[in-house]
Amino acid sequence: MMRTFDRQLRGLSIALALGALAGSARATDYFVSPSGKDTNSGKSAAQAWKTLAKVSSFDFAPGDRILLESGAVFAGPLNLAASDSGTALAPLVITSSSAAPATIDAGTGDGFFAWNVSGVEVRNLVVLGSGASTNQGEGVFFYVDLGGGVKLDHVVLEDLDVHGFGGYGVQLGSGSASKSGFRDVTVRQLDAHANARAGMAVWGTFSASSTTWAHANLWVVDCTFRDNLGIASVTNTNTGSGIWVSDVDGATIEYCESFQNGSLCANPNGGPVGIWAFDANDVTIQHCESHHNRTGPNSLDGGGFDLDGGVTNSRLQYNFSHDNDGAGFLLAQYAGARPFGDNVVRYNVSQNDARRNGYGALDLWSGAGAAALRDCELYHNTVFLAASTSPGASAVALQTAVTNVRLYNNIFVTTGGAKLVRSVAQPGAYFQQNDYFPSGATFAIQWGGTTYASLAAWRTATGQEFFGARVAGTAVDPRLVAPGTASTVGDPHQLASLTAYQPLAISPLINSALDLPLLYGIDVGASDFAGQPTPHGTRYDFGACEWQGP
Repeated sequence: MMRTFDRQLRGLSIALALGALAGSARATDYFVSPSGKDTNSGKSAAQAWKTLAKVSSFDFAPGDRILLESGAVFAGPLNLAASDSGTALAPLVITSSSAAPATIDAGTGDGFFAWNVSGVEVRNLVVLGSGASTNQGEGVFFYVDLGGGVKLDHVVLEDLDVHGFGGYGVQLGSGSASKSGFRDVTVRQLDAHANARAGMAVWGTFSASSTTWAHANLWVVDCTFRDNLGIASVTNTNTGSGIWVSDVDGATIEYCESFQNGSLCANPNGGPVGIWAFDANDVTIQHCESHHNRTGPNSLDGGGFDLDGGVTNSRLQYNFSHDNDGAGFLLAQYAGARPFGDNVVRYNVSQNDARRNGYGALDLWSGAGAAALRDCELYHNTVFLAASTSPGASAVALQTAVTNVRLYNNIFVTTGGAKLVRSVAQPGAYFQQNDYFPSGATFAIQWGGTTYASLAAWRTATGQEFFGARVAGTAVDPRLVAPGTASTVGDPHQLASLTAYQPLAISPLINSALDLPLLYGIDVGASDFAGQPTPHGTRYDFGACEWQGP
């Protein structure tokens, strides 16, 4: 799915890739064409090699380029070894010879495999498998198994269409117990679709006691993950996510779209998510749209976004989640994971998530006891949830007890009798200055075995929604532009055009939210969901969007 600005960037990126190393004394261009011969030198179009087998057998030097004839199709795989490594300043570049992408046809096997390789840039290619149900390989796979905890620097994957694989579209993996891995990785303008296990994955060798991570400094931007459906015959792990990252310290996923993934997942104990992370530190997922993700008939999840087991110091912000089977925004900690906590969910919009399996649009769950999921903040989010056939679906679901989780300045709108909050009796979560509006239905917060029919009754019984000795929280119509009517944006750079959740001038929630920086020292960031400065007026507004009036 190539957007207009992507096509413009493609031309610029190709020009830079083809010209950046022309002055290097060591750099050599190697040409590959279906009309070439593997006995040729490969050093000119007239002396082009013919096959990727020849490319795979050759040892390249830093700064070399492999130019596959544009528009041509080459039988895969293309393999690189450590001897082919470049550097950040003189990378080995694999790309097409001009703007039209060449294709690596993997058939039923692997497309591109790089083993213990650093300093590599792969650009402007189609990597094609025979189909998710027939292919048994991986699309683009960078793998390290070195000892010593080393980090292989500089991997760039840009402007790639990777589809039709029985494994992952793209993956970076570490089989190293010492946490060797990749550092400074950029994945840009990837379209990973119609793969079985996931569109993209980043992983390492798990250690519950480790205090380090295999990979560092990952940037995934302007990518699309779609129709990666999962594997119906796999029941011991989740399959069918858009993208997941793990064993990484420092990752940003932004301006990405993930949709229609996961419907074939068959794991009864967990399922796929559009965009998520686990076993990771300092992950930011922002300005993304994740929608219409599914899970199998006997599986779980199928949500939009997730910070899962072992995630610390991470953020879900400025995202739009809608029409997903599972939670819009999930915080979850499973037994045996590394510590989880100090995570933030802010300035996001969820519309009609939690379509199946009793999830909340905002959902918290710990399978390792209350203390295992701790010290998280969810503030300035807007949730709209229409009733569904899923029993227990709610704007907020506290599935288990947690520790010191705080929810501030959020807007929760439900229709058709869907619950505003559903919680265990002793959640370890604290609600302060949120708005609860059951449009057209009776107020309903389920707290343990009791359902409360008013904010006042819930407040009095539980001690929630107090600010010191004063009452907090409201149960009023937030007077938003058109809640529940937003459609798929389709270009995450245009999320600011989603106006349905902006407050009208008559909204009672304008200039009435808690000043979190002043009261609690919380750095709420510089802008809201739509990119407006916060606060836009004299004080902060409830929800994900500040009023855009004068």
